[in-house]
Amino acid sequence: MKTTTSRLRGFTEDDYPAWVAGSNVCYPDYPWSVGEARHDDDKWDHSRFFKKRIVAEEDGRMVGAVELYHRPSRFHPDRYGFDVWVLPDRRRRGHGSALHDAAVALLRERNALAATAGVKESMADGVEFTKKRGWVEVKRDWELRLVVAGFDFDRFAGATERVTAQGIRITSYAEEIARDAEAPQKAFELTDLCRRDVPAMDAPTDIDYEEWRKDWVESPSFLADAFFVAIDGQGHWLGMSNLQRSIEDPTFIWQGLTGVRREARGTGLAMARHLERPAEPADDGHQRGDGLRQAARLDRPGAAPAPLGPGLTGTSTVRHGQCICAGMEVRAVKQDRYKLRVTTWGTGAAPHAIVLPGLSADARALAPQIRMLRRQVATVHVIDLPGMALAPSLMTKDASFPQLADYVARVAESLGVDRAVVVGHSLGGGVALHLALRRPDLVDGLVLLAPAALGRSLHWIYKLYCLPLIGRALLYPRSTGQRGFVRRFLVGSLRRGDNAFVEMMIRHGNKARERALSSRAIVWANQPSWWRKVLMLITPGGEQVAFAVGDRLKQLRDVPTLVLWGNEDRVICARDAVRCKDFHERAEIHVARGIGHMLPLEAPAWTNGYIARFVASLRPALVKAA
Repeated sequence: MKTTTSRLRGFTEDDYPAWVAGSNVCYPDYPWSVGEARHDDDKWDHSRFFKKRIVAEEDGRMVGAVELYHRPSRFHPDRYGFDVWVLPDRRRRGHGSALHDAAVALLRERNALAATAGVKESMADGVEFTKKRGWVEVKRDWELRLVVAGFDFDRFAGATERVTAQGIRITSYAEEIARDAEAPQKAFELTDLCRRDVPAMDAPTDIDYEEWRKDWVESPSFLADAFFVAIDGQGHWLGMSNLQRSIEDPTFIWQGLTGVRREARGTGLAMARHLERPAEPADDGHQRGDGLRQAARLDRPGAAPAPLGPGLTGTSTVRHGQCICAGMEVRAVKQDRYKLRVTTWGTGAAPHAIVLPGLSADARALAPQIRMLRRQVATVHVIDLPGMALAPSLMTKDASFPQLADYVARVAESLGVDRAVVVGHSLGGGVALHLALRRPDLVDGLVLLAPAALGRSLHWIYKLYCLPLIGRALLYPRSTGQRGFVRRFLVGSLRRGDNAFVEMMIRHGNKARERALSSRAIVWANQPSWWRKVLMLITPGGEQVAFAVGDRLKQLRDVPTLVLWGNEDRVICARDAVRCKDFHERAEIHVARGIGHMLPLEAPAWTNGYIARFVASLRPALVKAA
């Protein structure tokens, strides 16, 4: 094997032809053009989304490239796409490793939480490349292609007529813009509605009409007469399905998005619109299923990868193939009408740790503790509460603390977890307390980080959250005023002036509507009675009386418990730790100076030191239980 030194540099305007040509050589089934590539870049909003390309050269020739980017349609500030290719005749010379390592270094600089990448099952060298670097499959897609020539319409006779009989007509975007001035806006609204129902790990990003127009209508691949819509007799747009041209291969056509309004499903619309399609390509053309675009997760770059499971292969419907990730497995666990996202690191065997993030937070808020726990126990599970990561939003009737604890218990059982050390921050700490009270058989030990449900009071702004109109406005996601909020309420004096830390906290904020609605449901479901609420508005304190565990804490005397707090916590007062000591004399309590509510991130070494020691003290019992 010959090893060659790669010269890495940034992407320039002159690199488009070589970059697109190289991509097409590596992925001949998914050809694209320089025009399409330039269009993607021209419409990219660099003020909101990150994108970076690095190219590798050998003897002055581009032989490979890697691209890191946010996914605007499913935006998460710390999750990135990761696409890398090397020309077939220049592989096994170190170019791929150099590009991969440079990209991972950049992800580390950006404090990335996750990245997604892809490989096709048929690309054995690509599969081997990813396996060696610790990437793990979390989702597999299958591609569907249809040869239009010879398609048997007789098998679907009557499908279009059944729709027409309901007063619904199948037409195209091109026809509608000629007769209806509002057709573009209607197309945008229907497309936006349908894309939100596409299953994915991350919530969809809100977009406006101008963003949709640039992404769809102005795209070089857009076909107005192959953007099919179903419209009822009252002019309501019920469903859509669009095709997109392949500029590099005119005999090939891409399948775009297909969707039907929920209230119109079951009427045969999807079948009727599918039957409109074969007339569009050339006789020897194909059409291609688009599939799901977002499904993989990668552990924070630099963390030790977990052992790879078998079968890191699978054909994919996206340009760069199968979604894969390193070090963790992500799954959606169905409970009643909700889906709870579970992220797992490790072997799957005991001993286990369960991590519960706070209100509107996720694994990023406890990332240092997760990394530490992976060295302490065999398996770590992060369980996101209903609506916090996956639709649908949590409803108020299902959002009391006992109900949330029951959801966690049922998910743990579905994972095969008999017992676990439970780590909870803020809201997650309160849920952990209720879990220990309701299911003590599941809990080997409790680690409570600035937990709710111990005392009586929260920050005074919580009173406003409980008021319907004011609370609705305050709990709605916003993009302004975040720096002041983080500095004033969330962090203590030691990190308040750390601009990089504050910016990281802002990036961690999730503006998804589903998460905001779920947070609101939790607040409203755990309010005190109406007369206590009135009293609460005119007297200090009392915000936690409806869900505090009170003297029931005595029931946990035999449960090993560690409580950590920041003395400058302005969300949940550290004095609640004293209340814990009053009812749980064996609890170990420590308070950090100059630290606020985001204790896990503000003082990670201090926090991890106590947790590691605590878990180590439990290890004999944990190993025996395992």
